[in-house]
Amino acid sequence: MNIVVIGANGYVGRRLCIMAEDYGSVVGTSRKPTGNQLAYGLGDDARILPIQRGDVVVLTSAISSPDVCENDIAYARKINVVATEKLVAHCLSIGAKVVFFSSDTVYGNHHGWCDEKTPCQPIGAYAGMKYELEQRFVGDSNFKALRLSYIFSLEDSFTRYLYSCAAKGEVACVFSPFRRMMVYRDDVVRGVLALTKNWDRFPQQIINVGGPSSIDRSEFVCCVQRTLLPQLNYVNTEPPSDFFDKRPREILMSSSVFFKLLENEPLGMDEAIRKEIERVR
Repeated sequence: MNIVVIGANGYVGRRLCIMAEDYGSVVGTSRKPTGNQLAYGLGDDARILPIQRGDVVVLTSAISSPDVCENDIAYARKINVVATEKLVAHCLSIGAKVVFFSSDTVYGNHHGWCDEKTPCQPIGAYAGMKYELEQRFVGDSNFKALRLSYIFSLEDSFTRYLYSCAAKGEVACVFSPFRRMMVYRDDVVRGVLALTKNWDRFPQQIINVGGPSSIDRSEFVCCVQRTLLPQLNYVNTEPPSDFFDKRPREILMSSSVFFKLLENEPLGMDEAIRKEIERVR
Protein backbone atom coordinates (compact mmCIF):
# COMPACT_ATOMS: atom_id res chain seq x y z
CA MET A 1 0.00 0.00 0.00
CA ASN A 2 1.23 3.46 -0.92
CA ILE A 3 0.15 6.55 0.98
CA VAL A 4 -0.16 9.37 -1.54
CA VAL A 5 -0.20 12.85 0.02
CA ILE A 6 -1.71 15.53 -2.20
CA GLY A 7 -0.24 18.81 -0.96
CA ALA A 8 2.98 17.45 0.54
CA ASN A 9 4.45 20.92 1.06
CA GLY A 10 1.41 22.15 2.94
CA TYR A 11 1.00 22.68 6.64
CA VAL A 12 -0.34 19.21 7.45
CA GLY A 13 1.02 17.46 4.36
CA ARG A 14 4.66 18.11 5.34
CA ARG A 15 4.24 16.56 8.75
CA LEU A 16 2.18 13.69 7.36
CA CYS A 17 4.92 12.73 4.89
CA ILE A 18 7.50 12.65 7.70
CA MET A 19 5.43 10.60 10.11
CA ALA A 20 4.13 8.26 7.37
CA GLU A 21 7.61 6.96 6.59
CA ASP A 22 7.18 4.31 9.28
CA TYR A 23 3.93 3.10 7.71
CA GLY A 24 5.16 2.10 4.25
CA SER A 25 5.80 3.79 0.95
CA VAL A 26 4.94 7.50 0.90
CA VAL A 27 4.44 9.53 -2.28
CA GLY A 28 4.17 13.29 -1.90
CA THR A 29 2.88 15.67 -4.55
CA SER A 30 3.11 19.43 -4.85
CA ARG A 31 2.54 22.13 -7.43
CA LYS A 32 6.11 23.22 -6.60
CA PRO A 33 7.82 19.91 -5.77
CA THR A 34 10.96 19.56 -3.70
CA GLY A 35 13.19 16.51 -3.21
CA ASN A 36 11.47 13.33 -4.40
CA GLN A 37 8.01 14.86 -4.64
CA LEU A 38 5.96 14.57 -7.81
CA ALA A 39 4.83 17.67 -9.69
CA TYR A 40 1.05 17.75 -9.40
CA GLY A 41 -1.50 20.40 -8.52
CA LEU A 42 -5.26 20.23 -8.27
CA GLY A 43 -6.59 20.65 -11.80
CA ASP A 44 -3.74 18.70 -13.41
CA ASP A 45 -4.46 15.37 -15.10
CA ALA A 46 -4.72 12.83 -12.25
CA ARG A 47 -3.65 10.03 -14.57
CA ILE A 48 -0.03 11.13 -14.12
CA LEU A 49 -0.16 10.05 -10.47
CA PRO A 50 1.20 6.58 -9.60
CA ILE A 51 -1.98 5.52 -7.80
CA GLN A 52 -2.99 1.87 -7.74
CA ARG A 53 -5.84 -0.15 -6.30
CA GLY A 54 -5.55 -0.33 -2.52
CA ASP A 55 -3.46 2.84 -2.15
CA VAL A 56 -4.66 5.56 0.25
CA VAL A 57 -4.77 9.09 -1.14
CA VAL A 58 -4.80 11.83 1.52
CA LEU A 59 -6.16 15.03 0.03
CA THR A 60 -4.79 17.87 2.16
CA SER A 61 -4.57 20.47 -0.61
CA ALA A 62 -7.21 23.20 -1.02
CA ILE A 63 -7.82 26.93 -0.92
CA SER A 64 -8.46 26.97 2.81
CA SER A 65 -8.85 30.67 3.60
CA PRO A 66 -12.54 31.56 4.07
CA ASP A 67 -11.73 35.14 3.06
CA VAL A 68 -10.07 34.11 -0.22
CA CYS A 69 -12.95 31.76 -1.01
CA GLU A 70 -15.46 34.54 -0.39
CA ASN A 71 -13.59 37.17 -2.38
CA ASP A 72 -12.94 34.97 -5.43
CA ILE A 73 -15.65 32.33 -5.38
CA ALA A 74 -15.20 31.34 -9.02
CA TYR A 75 -11.51 30.52 -8.64
CA ALA A 76 -11.95 28.84 -5.25
CA ARG A 77 -14.75 26.69 -6.60
CA LYS A 78 -12.61 25.70 -9.60
CA ILE A 79 -10.02 24.26 -7.19
CA ASN A 80 -12.03 23.17 -4.15
CA VAL A 81 -14.95 21.59 -5.99
CA VAL A 82 -14.37 21.02 -9.71
CA ALA A 83 -10.71 19.95 -9.67
CA THR A 84 -11.00 18.11 -6.36
CA GLU A 85 -14.06 16.20 -7.54
CA LYS A 86 -12.22 15.01 -10.65
CA LEU A 87 -9.27 13.79 -8.59
CA VAL A 88 -11.41 11.96 -6.05
CA ALA A 89 -13.53 10.36 -8.77
CA HIS A 90 -10.38 9.16 -10.55
CA CYS A 91 -8.92 7.65 -7.39
CA LEU A 92 -12.13 5.85 -6.50
CA SER A 93 -12.56 4.56 -10.05
CA ILE A 94 -9.30 2.60 -9.83
CA GLY A 95 -10.00 1.21 -6.37
CA ALA A 96 -7.90 3.57 -4.26
CA LYS A 97 -9.13 4.91 -0.94
CA VAL A 98 -9.47 8.66 -0.32
CA VAL A 99 -9.15 10.66 2.90
CA PHE A 100 -10.59 14.11 2.26
CA PHE A 101 -9.77 17.02 4.55
CA SER A 102 -13.03 18.81 5.26
CA SER A 103 -13.83 21.40 7.93
CA ASP A 104 -15.80 21.82 11.15
CA THR A 105 -17.30 24.98 9.62
CA VAL A 106 -19.83 22.81 7.76
CA TYR A 107 -21.85 22.74 11.01
CA GLY A 108 -22.40 26.50 10.86
CA ASN A 109 -23.92 28.35 13.81
CA HIS A 110 -25.24 25.26 15.53
CA HIS A 111 -26.11 25.88 19.16
CA GLY A 112 -24.66 23.15 21.34
CA TRP A 113 -22.51 20.14 20.64
CA CYS A 114 -22.10 18.63 17.15
CA ASP A 115 -21.32 15.00 16.46
CA GLU A 116 -21.08 13.39 13.04
CA LYS A 117 -24.87 13.00 12.81
CA THR A 118 -25.66 16.66 13.49
CA PRO A 119 -27.30 18.36 10.46
CA CYS A 120 -24.98 20.73 8.65
CA GLN A 121 -25.70 24.41 7.96
CA PRO A 122 -22.53 25.65 6.21
CA ILE A 123 -21.68 29.34 6.60
CA GLY A 124 -19.72 31.02 3.82
CA ALA A 125 -18.35 29.83 0.52
CA TYR A 126 -15.50 27.77 1.97
CA ALA A 127 -17.75 25.67 4.21
CA GLY A 128 -20.28 25.27 1.41
CA MET A 129 -17.62 23.92 -0.95
CA LYS A 130 -16.35 21.43 1.62
CA TYR A 131 -19.85 20.18 2.33
CA GLU A 132 -20.71 19.90 -1.35
CA LEU A 133 -17.63 17.76 -2.00
CA GLU A 134 -18.41 15.51 0.98
CA GLN A 135 -21.94 14.90 -0.19
CA ARG A 136 -20.81 14.08 -3.71
CA PHE A 137 -18.95 10.97 -2.49
CA VAL A 138 -20.64 9.86 0.71
CA GLY A 139 -21.95 6.41 -0.10
CA ASP A 140 -18.70 5.11 -1.53
CA SER A 141 -17.00 3.04 1.19
CA ASN A 142 -13.56 4.01 -0.13
CA PHE A 143 -14.18 7.69 0.72
CA LYS A 144 -13.86 9.26 4.16
CA ALA A 145 -14.07 12.93 5.13
CA LEU A 146 -12.33 14.34 8.20
CA ARG A 147 -14.02 17.46 9.55
CA LEU A 148 -11.06 19.29 11.03
CA SER A 149 -11.06 21.87 13.77
CA TYR A 150 -8.26 24.45 14.06
CA ILE A 151 -4.97 22.53 13.89
CA PHE A 152 -2.27 23.68 16.29
CA SER A 153 1.51 23.45 15.99
CA LEU A 154 4.32 25.95 16.33
CA GLU A 155 4.04 26.35 12.55
CA ASP A 156 0.34 27.27 12.35
CA SER A 157 -0.39 30.77 11.07
CA PHE A 158 -1.80 32.19 14.31
CA THR A 159 1.03 30.87 16.49
CA ARG A 160 3.58 32.28 14.04
CA TYR A 161 1.80 35.62 14.33
CA LEU A 162 2.16 35.46 18.13
CA TYR A 163 5.86 34.63 17.76
CA SER A 164 6.32 37.60 15.45
CA CYS A 165 4.58 40.00 17.85
CA ALA A 166 6.66 38.75 20.78
CA ALA A 167 9.91 39.10 18.82
CA LYS A 168 9.09 42.65 17.67
CA GLY A 169 7.67 43.81 20.98
CA GLU A 170 4.29 44.44 19.37
CA VAL A 171 0.91 43.88 21.00
CA ALA A 172 -0.95 40.95 19.43
CA CYS A 173 -4.61 41.51 18.54
CA VAL A 174 -6.69 38.49 19.51
CA PHE A 175 -10.24 38.04 18.21
CA SER A 176 -12.41 36.93 21.12
CA PRO A 177 -14.79 35.27 21.66
CA PHE A 178 -13.76 32.84 18.89
CA ARG A 179 -13.98 29.25 20.06
CA ARG A 180 -12.86 25.93 18.53
CA MET A 181 -11.92 22.37 19.54
CA MET A 182 -8.27 23.09 18.77
CA VAL A 183 -6.34 19.91 17.94
CA TYR A 184 -2.63 19.14 17.88
CA ARG A 185 -1.24 18.56 14.38
CA ASP A 186 0.56 15.33 15.34
CA ASP A 187 -2.73 13.94 16.67
CA VAL A 188 -4.39 14.72 13.34
CA VAL A 189 -1.59 12.91 11.50
CA ARG A 190 -1.70 9.95 13.87
CA GLY A 191 -5.42 9.69 13.25
CA VAL A 192 -4.95 9.73 9.47
CA LEU A 193 -2.26 7.06 9.63
CA ALA A 194 -4.33 4.87 11.94
CA LEU A 195 -7.18 5.17 9.46
CA THR A 196 -4.99 3.98 6.58
CA LYS A 197 -4.14 0.83 8.55
CA ASN A 198 -7.63 0.17 9.96
CA TRP A 199 -9.92 1.33 7.17
CA ASP A 200 -12.49 -1.44 7.47
CA ARG A 201 -12.57 -1.28 11.28
CA PHE A 202 -13.93 2.24 10.99
CA PRO A 203 -16.82 2.21 8.51
CA GLN A 204 -17.82 5.78 9.37
CA GLN A 205 -17.40 8.05 6.35
CA ILE A 206 -17.57 11.31 8.31
CA ILE A 207 -15.21 11.74 11.27
CA ASN A 208 -14.95 14.84 13.45
CA VAL A 209 -11.34 15.69 14.30
CA GLY A 210 -10.90 17.99 17.28
CA GLY A 211 -9.12 18.31 20.59
CA PRO A 212 -10.35 17.27 24.04
CA SER A 213 -11.82 20.65 25.04
CA SER A 214 -13.35 23.83 23.66
CA ILE A 215 -10.81 26.67 23.63
CA ASP A 216 -11.36 30.36 23.00
CA ARG A 217 -8.59 32.25 21.19
CA SER A 218 -7.91 34.32 24.30
CA GLU A 219 -7.54 31.14 26.39
CA PHE A 220 -5.15 29.72 23.84
CA VAL A 221 -3.01 32.87 23.87
CA CYS A 222 -2.87 32.75 27.68
CA CYS A 223 -1.62 29.18 27.37
CA VAL A 224 1.04 30.19 24.83
CA GLN A 225 2.11 33.09 27.03
CA ARG A 226 2.33 30.87 30.10
CA THR A 227 4.26 28.01 28.54
CA LEU A 228 6.12 29.46 25.57
CA LEU A 229 6.20 33.26 25.17
CA PRO A 230 6.18 34.96 28.60
CA GLN A 231 7.19 38.24 26.93
CA LEU A 232 4.09 38.28 24.72
CA ASN A 233 1.63 41.14 25.18
CA TYR A 234 -1.85 40.92 23.69
CA VAL A 235 -5.26 42.55 23.72
CA ASN A 236 -8.66 40.96 23.10
CA THR A 237 -10.57 42.71 20.36
CA GLU A 238 -13.69 42.36 18.26
CA PRO A 239 -13.01 41.25 14.67
CA PRO A 240 -14.22 43.22 11.62
CA SER A 241 -17.98 43.36 11.26
CA ASP A 242 -18.08 40.82 8.40
CA PHE A 243 -15.65 38.33 9.99
CA PHE A 244 -18.36 36.03 11.31
CA ASP A 245 -20.31 36.21 8.06
CA LYS A 246 -17.72 33.75 6.71
CA ARG A 247 -17.16 31.50 9.73
CA PRO A 248 -19.00 30.53 12.92
CA ARG A 249 -18.05 32.25 16.17
CA GLU A 250 -18.13 28.95 18.08
CA ILE A 251 -18.06 25.28 17.05
CA LEU A 252 -18.46 22.67 19.79
CA MET A 253 -17.57 19.43 18.05
CA SER A 254 -17.31 15.95 19.55
CA SER A 255 -16.30 12.56 18.21
CA SER A 256 -15.85 9.18 19.85
CA VAL A 257 -14.52 7.85 16.52
CA PHE A 258 -11.42 10.06 16.49
CA PHE A 259 -10.56 9.09 20.06
CA LYS A 260 -10.84 5.40 19.10
CA LEU A 261 -8.57 5.95 16.10
CA LEU A 262 -5.91 7.43 18.38
CA GLU A 263 -6.57 4.75 21.03
CA ASN A 264 -6.39 7.52 23.62
CA GLU A 265 -7.52 11.09 24.17
CA PRO A 266 -5.90 13.76 21.97
CA LEU A 267 -3.51 16.10 23.73
CA GLY A 268 -4.67 19.26 25.46
CA MET A 269 -2.98 22.53 24.56
CA ASP A 270 -0.49 22.68 27.44
CA GLU A 271 0.83 19.22 26.67
CA ALA A 272 0.73 19.82 22.91
CA ILE A 273 2.88 22.93 23.31
CA ARG A 274 5.38 20.99 25.40
CA LYS A 275 5.50 18.27 22.73
CA GLU A 276 6.10 20.89 20.04
CA ILE A 277 8.93 22.45 22.00
CA GLU A 278 10.57 19.00 22.30
CA ARG A 279 10.04 18.37 18.57
CA VAL A 280 11.84 21.48 17.38
CA ARG A 281 14.79 21.20 19.76
